[in-house]
Amino acid sequence: MARSKALSLALVKYDKQVERFYEKRDELAGLSGREFDKAFLEQVSDDQDRGKELIEEGLDEYRDDTTLAVFLGRTAPVLSGHLRRVKSPALPPRTHTRPLLPLPGFKI
Repeated sequence: MARSKALSLALVKYDKQVERFYEKRDELAGLSGREFDKAFLEQVSDDQDRGKELIEEGLDEYRDDTTLAVFLGRTAPVLSGHLRRVKSPALPPRTHTRPLLPLPGFKI
């Protein structure tokens, strides 16, 4: 019973997220030129900020899960880099990337 209630709550949350996505998509579809660019970058910035929050929450909540903590720890600088690019779009594109090491126990 509790499991089906949790699933129902998760589906409602998912439905709301999908609904917000469609609303934002439709809003952006009605824009063009500089208005679109500005609104798009604002949305990306908001999403990157939220991603950073989720990573911080995950690091706090799952600190005992080494694999997940390593993954989140490696993802955080990527999001920070994206956020810097969004907030300073005049920066030149990156010409190099740092290779990612495989997660522990992961074989290439």
